[in-house]
Amino acid sequence: MKNIFLNNHYFRKSMLMIIILIVGFITGYKYSKYKTLILIKKLESTKTGNQVNESDDELQKRVLVKGDTIAYEKLHIKHFEDKYSGETLLYDIIMANKYGYKEAYFRVYHSLISNYKYKQLYGKIDDKSLKLALQYLYKGVELDNLNSINALSDLYREGVYIKRDSVKSIYYDKKANRIMSE
Repeated sequence: MKNIFLNNHYFRKSMLMIIILIVGFITGYKYSKYKTLILIKKLESTKTGNQVNESDDELQKRVLVKGDTIAYEKLHIKHFEDKYSGETLLYDIIMANKYGYKEAYFRVYHSLISNYKYKQLYGKIDDKSLKLALQYLYKGVELDNLNSINALSDLYREGVYIKRDSVKSIYYDKKANRIMSE
């Protein structure tokens, strides 16, 4: 007997939306409701069927050749539970540098520091890697990427990687609130 749930178009869409919301919650990213809804609508508007189980190779090609943001987001969802958080770093860099995708700037920053900050696998981050990570973070802030703005605000508030500055932290909190209200 066929599983009617897996073959049901609406069930697949609902499961995809639930996965996206869970990913956003678990990772601690501060997605705005607006940005999350846009991503869900984009994913809903894509074809279903055989594209649901696209291979990494297909998704990677669409990212590299076309700058396909849907393929890029799907790669991140597929690699969310990977042991190495930098699995998609190459695609983050390409989407940021070649295609100017705002979220990719934050993800480059996050990938570069995550093994040091969250997993503490390799000790303290070296100065060159930190400088590169912060350059991507600042570029994301310049492009009004909400995750970048929130991350920079947190860094100023906590005094991590940069000098503690409560005035700048409040400034970036207000900037994030302004963007969310637009």
